[in-house]
Amino acid sequence: MSFVKGCVQECRQTHAICRQDTHDFVPTRLLHVGLNNEELFICESGAEGLTKPTFTWAALSHCWGGGQPIKLVRDNLSDLHSRVSFDELPSTFRDAIDVARLLEIQYIWIDSMCIIQDDIEDWQQEAAMMGMIYSQAFIVISGASSEEPSIPFLGPRDEDWLPRQFFMTTPTNHTININARRRHLLAAPLEQGLHEPPYTEAWAHDRWKGPLYKRAWCFQETHLAQRTLHFTPGSIIFECRTHRRAEDHLPPDPSLLSPILGQVGDATKWRMVVRQYTSRNLSRSTDKLPAISGVASLLPQAQRTDYLAGIWRESLIHDLLWNVQPQPGEPLSYRGEEYIAPTWSWASLDHAVSWNEFQITALLAEVLEARCEPTGSNRFGQIRSGHIRLRARVRRCKIFWKPERYSYRAYFLDDKGKRSEEKHFTSDGLLVGRRTEQHDGKSAEGVHSFAARAVTSGLPFEGELDAAFVCLAKSTAMSLNHVGLLVTPSVKVKDAWERIGTLLKAGSGWYASGEEAVVTLL
Repeated sequence: MSFVKGCVQECRQTHAICRQDTHDFVPTRLLHVGLNNEELFICESGAEGLTKPTFTWAALSHCWGGGQPIKLVRDNLSDLHSRVSFDELPSTFRDAIDVARLLEIQYIWIDSMCIIQDDIEDWQQEAAMMGMIYSQAFIVISGASSEEPSIPFLGPRDEDWLPRQFFMTTPTNHTININARRRHLLAAPLEQGLHEPPYTEAWAHDRWKGPLYKRAWCFQETHLAQRTLHFTPGSIIFECRTHRRAEDHLPPDPSLLSPILGQVGDATKWRMVVRQYTSRNLSRSTDKLPAISGVASLLPQAQRTDYLAGIWRESLIHDLLWNVQPQPGEPLSYRGEEYIAPTWSWASLDHAVSWNEFQITALLAEVLEARCEPTGSNRFGQIRSGHIRLRARVRRCKIFWKPERYSYRAYFLDDKGKRSEEKHFTSDGLLVGRRTEQHDGKSAEGVHSFAARAVTSGLPFEGELDAAFVCLAKSTAMSLNHVGLLVTPSVKVKDAWERIGTLLKAGSGWYASGEEAVVTLL
């Protein structure tokens, strides 16, 4: 573990950026581990010694998986304040405690041990502080190679990761020593921390190896950390605000990287964060917003604009133009029955999302109102409802499934009944048809078959369905185009609409022939 101690010591003594800490935040609870084989116990903030800057703590990032042999609940709260049995803790927790003691850190924060698991109010309160807990910890210990708490992350490595040495003789009779292994892991570039100014798209797409990096909850835990020790299947990686080091790799040379790295704005950085986050897995859909609330709460936008179910008010028009991006081998998404977020939010679907690369040259919609109602006190967490009202041009249209192109298409009929050029659009997963009444509901002309997001898996609809295009902006996507949302009438609220996809290459006719209207999106 000399590599671990050396990296931490170097960071603590020589990295000016990593020493910056102006907060006096202390978690509600911490697990006291001491320096040697001392008794473990849960302590509350405000207890003697638990005030900054007189102490530091580590935080554990781990996969839950399987069962939790021991966790904090109301019935054992008093007992765990007195004593926590080291032997009863799962292997991942014991390994994390050993690492903390090695670094002479006497306190550690572990979610299942420091949040009362059967107390919803306590869980909501602590979830709202996740950003501060992980960003203010002295170090985050990432048990990346453990699929569940019962699996240790300290110990012998899998054979595929162990280097093998062999020799080659050149034609000039020189012997070359070669080290190789079946699997490899880059120290950098990797998923980039939010603290690094040159935040780039190329780096954001790379992934570390290990089950932890597939879990959505763990995304913010390592991205917000001042320092992280990643115990991956193939290497220990130390990461801080200054650099990364792996056991068997040199850190990247900033002078080589700087010419290809560029600064990006806050809105772009957030969209890149969402891309990475939504590619990970969640056990419960209701955690979609809470699991990234810590990141959102610490971004600059949080101090100056409203947060609307994963979208920022100041960049709302562009943020609305997300696309579903299924992972390889993943089926088309479908909407669950449980309410998670409004349809215009990427959080409403359990799939990865992305934004197309184009520049908006003019906004063509006006935001009249945008509001979300949280379920608790955390405005970045779970919500119970949300809506936006826009003034925009709306073009009624028809959509259909084109099997030979394996894509959805849209077109409209002009005043003379002439059919426009059909346009490909990206649906929010699988679409189905449903009948709904418009106007007074009495005449046959008022009954339409509209498209809607599917609630369960199935096959695309047959024939044509009604929809509407809400034009939001003019862009440079594939030359100058109009971009916007495809929507369908809401079945729950009269005169309101729900999103079913995006149309990013509409010609000028879609905008020019549309009617200006006030649109309420749910």
